[in-house]
Amino acid sequence: MNGASEVLRQPPCSIEAEQNVLGGILLVPESLAKISDWLSADDFYRREHQRIYAAIVAMAEKREPIDAITLGTRMEADGEALGIGGAAYLSELANNTASAANIVSHAEIVLERSRLRKTIEIGTKIAGRGFDPREASESIIAEALRQLSEIQSSKIRGGLKTAREMLTPWMKSLEESYFRKDAITGLRTPWAELNKVTHGLQGGDLVIIAARPNMGKSVMGAQLAEFAATELGVRTAVFALEPTATQLLNRITAMRGSVAYRGMTSPACLNETDWTRIGDVASRLYSAPLLIDDTPGLSATQIEGRARRAHMQAPLGLIVVDHLHEMDVPGNTSAERARGLGQACGRLKALGKDFNCPVVALAQLNRELLNRGDKHPQMSDLRESGAIEEKADVILFLHREDYYDKKTHLKGVVDVEIGKGRDIETGTRIQLHHRFDVMRLDDWEGELPSPPSRGDEDAPVRGLKRRYGSGRAWN
Repeated sequence: MNGASEVLRQPPCSIEAEQNVLGGILLVPESLAKISDWLSADDFYRREHQRIYAAIVAMAEKREPIDAITLGTRMEADGEALGIGGAAYLSELANNTASAANIVSHAEIVLERSRLRKTIEIGTKIAGRGFDPREASESIIAEALRQLSEIQSSKIRGGLKTAREMLTPWMKSLEESYFRKDAITGLRTPWAELNKVTHGLQGGDLVIIAARPNMGKSVMGAQLAEFAATELGVRTAVFALEPTATQLLNRITAMRGSVAYRGMTSPACLNETDWTRIGDVASRLYSAPLLIDDTPGLSATQIEGRARRAHMQAPLGLIVVDHLHEMDVPGNTSAERARGLGQACGRLKALGKDFNCPVVALAQLNRELLNRGDKHPQMSDLRESGAIEEKADVILFLHREDYYDKKTHLKGVVDVEIGKGRDIETGTRIQLHHRFDVMRLDDWEGELPSPPSRGDEDAPVRGLKRRYGSGRAWN
């Protein structure tokens, strides 16, 4: 008996609410504008109601007059069979609806029932795929989370608002920033000059850190993630597609504790002081809201699914992907990969907007710059550059002159150049000091080193002022 009732159970719907929505539009056609941007024909349960609403929207787009008679004539001309009473049903809808005043409330009921039906449909598909031995659980879960998140984000939001509605929260935010006397409006980074230039990493922005190998992009990504989690208490997710979790923790420990990185990879070199610092860092990381996933070759769908799962448990404030070109994207040709990367960047950007947090993705540059005299990166140096450049809100290029020229006076200097940015002057450069012995980038203090005088090329470089000594912990 229970089995039969389960089979016959009607999907969630409200026929009365659907009738009131359609009747309200027939009474007051102008009321369609209140719901047409978020309620679709597919949200109605009855097939006849889907056809009626679709016909109404089509007539409105053509600015045709809408009432029971004109709608019936239009549907008949289009060969749409109404069923359940034919054209007389349209008049019944209008006559049985008292007013269009509550059309939004009734439409919200229709939408809510639609979302419940879609949730049931997704659950049914998951169950079916779960019985297929060829399916991987990770793929099923990722796709289910993506579909469920689409349903969640389809709820009524956005739309045009008057300036009056926006003024109060805008002024409140402006005043709070003023009284804090803080120019940083986004997520603070560990580097003072970068904070000045960017005003922090803004929520919803896709930030690309791009460089050739050995320029420091992975160090920058790890340091940013560690700083956000331990210093700011921001829940941070790192998708380490290239480094392993062990490598990432080694870098973070060396950076945070000022422990020589060679000691982290060869522990026999560690001394008692090093072990004390490692213990301090481990204790700090133990309670930090830092999440690490070192699964290689994740797709954008999988990253999105795992991030959404984490965000459901507690909001994420920063996402770091190391790195973009290690993601699993479809296609074998350069054009196909470019399209795939564009779609991946689009999903990462949408993820940041949904969570209102910055998403930082590291990216490789192609080898073409190696053939130039000036090896400072350009936008065209990005691999599959068009897709990345289009989607990114901020692009930071890293460059080390001392990597290409061993005799340069700019030893230890990392140029960070703004390749793209909102409210940021493109081409702006700041300098950081690379301390790769402890896997860290520091603020540059003092003047940049001057080139040696002619005939004095072997003289020691002057003007270099280190912020941190090699044996001093970063506090």
